Amino acid sequence: MQSFSATPTTALIPRTATLPAPLVLPAQLGDGSEARVLLCGVDTVYFSFMLEVSDAMWEQLEAAQQAAKEYDVTGEKAYIPDWLGVVLAPTGARGGYRFRIEHPDFSIKLIKGVPNRPGIYVEMRAFALHVHPAGALGACEAACQFIRDVLLSDGDQDQAARVVNLATALCSRLDLHCDWQGGWEPSYADGEDRLFIKPARTKWKPEMEGNRCTGYRFGTGKVQARIYNKTLQTQLTHCDWYGELLLQRQRTSYDPTLPVWRLEFQLLRDGVKGFKLYAKPEVTDPDDVIQAELDREDLPHIGSVKKALHWAGAVWRYLTARWLRLVAAGADGNRARWDLHPTWAVLQAGFASAMQGAPLNESQAQLVRKARHTGYERFLHRIEVGVLALVDAHDTMPAAAAHAWLAHLAHVLDLAALHQDTALAVGVAPDQVGKGLGKNGGDAQRRQVLKGVLDEVLGLFTSSGVAKLGMREVANVSDLLIEVLDDLEAIAKDKGGIAQLLCEKRCKLYKLSPERFFHQVLTT
Repeated sequence: MQSFSATPTTALIPRTATLPAPLVLPAQLGDGSEARVLLCGVDTVYFSFMLEVSDAMWEQLEAAQQAAKEYDVTGEKAYIPDWLGVVLAPTGARGGYRFRIEHPDFSIKLIKGVPNRPGIYVEMRAFALHVHPAGALGACEAACQFIRDVLLSDGDQDQAARVVNLATALCSRLDLHCDWQGGWEPSYADGEDRLFIKPARTKWKPEMEGNRCTGYRFGTGKVQARIYNKTLQTQLTHCDWYGELLLQRQRTSYDPTLPVWRLEFQLLRDGVKGFKLYAKPEVTDPDDVIQAELDREDLPHIGSVKKALHWAGAVWRYLTARWLRLVAAGADGNRARWDLHPTWAVLQAGFASAMQGAPLNESQAQLVRKARHTGYERFLHRIEVGVLALVDAHDTMPAAAAHAWLAHLAHVLDLAALHQDTALAVGVAPDQVGKGLGKNGGDAQRRQVLKGVLDEVLGLFTSSGVAKLGMREVANVSDLLIEVLDDLEAIAKDKGGIAQLLCEKRCKLYKLSPERFFHQVLTT
C-alpha cells in the first residue's frame, strides 16, 4: 500500500467575504443506502500494574526461557511450560521487557528492577475483546485472573486480588471504533478535506492504493483518528474471523460483497486520562471553544481500565463531536457551522447501542473461533507447496517426495491429526520422508540443506494445525465426516438450513449478494 501526504489549506473565511460556490462532491454511497453501523466497541486495550513478580517466580521464568531457547533454535516452534499453560517466548520484548508470555487472548510482558516502569504489562488481542462472552470487560478480567492465578501464585492471594484488578489496572492505550457500510466513503475528492473539522495544526494524510483512496489518518500524538477500509485491511492480514464475526452479529445488515469502513480513535496514556482530549478546533466560534472545554471537564478521570471501558460511550461522543467530525458542505462562511454529515451522525449515535449488543451464543462464537486461523493457514499452505516443490526438484527419490506430498495433502484435507515434532500420521515415519536424500550423488552439505527444507515443511504442518488442536485421529474421509457431522448439522441449523448454508457459502466465494444468488438460481 502506498501512502501520499497532503496538507490541506483551511484558511478562516470572514463572514463578510464573498462565499465560494458550495462544494459539489461525488455521491459516496457504497450500495445506494444510508450508512448502517455493523460493529462498535473496543479494539485495543493496553494496561499495566506497578508491581513485580517474586524472585522465585523470576528464577522459574528464567529457567523456562532457557528451555524455550534450547527447545527450538530456529524459533519456529512454540514452547509451553506445563506450569504456565501458555507459550513462553524464547526472547523478551521491546522496551527492556525480559519475558514475553503469549496467551491466545492477550500478551504479557514482564520487567524487574527498573524504576518508574510497570513490572507487568498486558496487551489485549482484538479477537478476545470482541468474542468474549462478557465483552471487553470480561476479556480484561480474564487476563487479570491469569496474572493472579499463575504469575502471582506463590504470594498472598488476598493481596494479589487487591492490587491486580481492573480498578487498579493503569490503562495506557485504548482504541475505540465504529464499523459501517453504506453512506459516505472516503474518496479523496477535490474539496473533501474541507469537510473535516479537526484540531488546529493536526497533521492528516490520505492512504492510497494506486489511485484508490483507502482512508485517512489524523494526528500523531496522544490522540489519533483513522478512517480506513477494514475489509481491505483484513484481507492483507488474513484476518478471516472478522468477516465471520460480522456475519454472526449482523446477518441481515452485513453485505459481504461491499467494503466495510472503520472510524477509529486511538488514545494513549494522557489521552485516556482526558488531559489531552481537548484541542482547539481548526474553525469554530468562541462559544464553541468554551463549550468544548466544558464538555471535556465533564468527562471523569478515566485512568483505570474499568473506568475507561465504563465511560467509553461518553468519550466516543466527545471525540466525534469535539475532536473530529465530518460535515456536509453548506453556504455559511464558517465551516464549523455546517450541518453534521448524515453518515457521521449515524456513527456518532450508533456507538453506544452497538457496543451494548447481545453477546454471541456459544455456536456463533465457535464459528468465529474456527475462522480465527484460516487465513494464516492458507498462507502456510502456499509456503508448504512451494517448499515441497523445491524438494521434489532436487536430490530426492521420487518415493520420498511422494511421501512428503501425501503428508501435505492429508494435512490440508484434515485426514490425520498433527503430532508434536513429527510428520503427519499417515503411515509415513519422519525418517522415511527424507529417505531419498543424496541418492543421486549430492554431497553432505546439500543433503543437510534438503533435510532442513523437509524439517521446515514439518514445522509448517505443525504451525498451520493450530486451529485443529483437540481433534482425534481419523484414517479416511468417512471417519472425518462422522467426526464433524454433529458440527455441520449445528452450523446448518443455526444458519437456517442446508439451503441457506450453501447460499451464504456461494455468496462469499463468488462475491454475490443473496438477492443476486437467488436471481441466478431462479433464472437457470
